[in-house]
Amino acid sequence: MFSQVSAKNMITPNGDGNNDVWQIDNITQIDNYEVIVFNKAGQVVFKTTDYSNPWDGTRQGNPLPQGVYYYNLVLEHKGVKEKKSGFVTLLR
Repeated sequence: MFSQVSAKNMITPNGDGNNDVWQIDNITQIDNYEVIVFNKAGQVVFKTTDYSNPWDGTRQGNPLPQGVYYYNLVLEHKGVKEKKSGFVTLLR
């Protein structure tokens, strides 16, 4: 099940309808999960346990600068836990 969860590596929130929010495929198929996005300084810019409102490149409603952000996905399914991490590039 964990292998089916995959995060896109780019977000372009420019209102054109393509990649305006960060897509994580199959995340809602997992029993419990936490999504954490942080900047190069290690500051958390987005955190949720309900990805029905995906990350849109903002922090508290304010647009973040373009650049590379890092993420951790903490996944738990049927009592088994796994952590995935990687990066996502924000382009404006």
